[in-house]
Amino acid sequence: MTDDEAGRQSVEADHDLLTLGIAGARLHAEVDAIRSRIARMESSAGNVADSVEASRQAHERLRALGEGILRNTLRHIGEDNRREFFGLF
Repeated sequence: MTDDEAGRQSVEADHDLLTLGIAGARLHAEVDAIRSRIARMESSAGNVADSVEASRQAHERLRALGEGILRNTLRHIGEDNRREFFGLF
């Protein structure tokens, strides 16, 4: 293996380590965007039926993103959660 190949493999291996942080940042940015959208919808007047459905969908998306943030958060692995962490429910 050449030094160039070893360097590429090293960068590819590091990609997974960066993904968790990037995913977290993107989740938080999306939550902020959805919260802004909800605030705009609640402050504007328009078609009530459309607004109610759009607001419901935005709140559902916000809930799902919140769950994603919880799953993406690094937690201490101990006796009480090790089975769940390693997928051994």
